[in-house]
Amino acid sequence: RWKGRSNLCERPPTNTRLSEEQEKALCHYVDTLEQLNIKPLAQMIQSSANSILRSTHTSLDTPPPTVSEKWLNRWLGRHPEYKRRRSRAIELDRKRAEDREVIQEWFQKLHQTIQNHGILKEDIYNFDETGFNIGVGRDQWIITRDVNMNKPHIRMNLKREYVTVVEAVNADGWTCPPLILMSGSCILTNWFEAADIQQDYSIGVSENGYMTDTIAFQWIQSFYRHTKRYRKGQYTLLICDGYGS
Repeated sequence: RWKGRSNLCERPPTNTRLSEEQEKALCHYVDTLEQLNIKPLAQMIQSSANSILRSTHTSLDTPPPTVSEKWLNRWLGRHPEYKRRRSRAIELDRKRAEDREVIQEWFQKLHQTIQNHGILKEDIYNFDETGFNIGVGRDQWIITRDVNMNKPHIRMNLKREYVTVVEAVNADGWTCPPLILMSGSCILTNWFEAADIQQDYSIGVSENGYMTDTIAFQWIQSFYRHTKRYRKGQYTLLICDGYGS
């Protein structure tokens, strides 16, 4: 810099595939996708860069240049306004339910239902189901002194058994006994010989461990038996996520 040269961070990048105008065009393409609510993938950006290089290649004797696998990291370094983020997969119906107007309409309907029937908060319940894969492990970080060891492996059971749990929670904080649904055709008493049963809960079986219409109907009956003695008003409101059964 004493000799009049710019410092490293102010110098134009060297050995870049795209020119300054081409990189601006690529940034405009990424911004356009985001405005359309289309999150660009790394492959899409690399493919677009290759398309720009291919469109400006004029030599018939050589193939058009392409960007390398590490090009995207350098491109992100030159454009810190773009960040890598993990995009979580979500069902289409759940994505549609994130619309502000849909949410407001739902709560207005809920409020109107509570007002019309005079439902107390002690009589409002929400229930949902969740699933567990038994015997399926995940990759984990470990602590070790030996930095040169080969990749360690964690034992995991390849038997994939699915269990469904149905839970219901009262708006005042009280929880209903859960329903544990396992795959099978009948319930065996030796399943519970070593179990420390602390609360009243229900056990059910289905062919694959998933909820069925029949079991859902039986759960509603069980829910009524467990909650009728706690009812404060005339009606009980049970909220679900729109599950088919």
